Amino acid sequence: RNTNINSLKSERTNINYQMSTQEAQKRALLDKQLQDNEQKRLQRIRDTDQMIFNQYKQIHNRLHN
Repeated sequence: RNTNINSLKSERTNINYQMSTQEAQKRALLDKQLQDNEQKRLQRIRDTDQMIFNQYKQIHNRLHN
């Protein structure tokens, strides 16, 4: 048994896996869901940032008027 780290790394890079059509479809669906979740997360951040800015602006205007 070879315990040389470099040879183990080399063996890992040579691993080849071919997905079945069903697995590829599942993976594509998962990727789409992850992408959708990320877009929703970014939109929530933008919405929250906008709400915070609006509240700041409103308070700022009240203090200076």
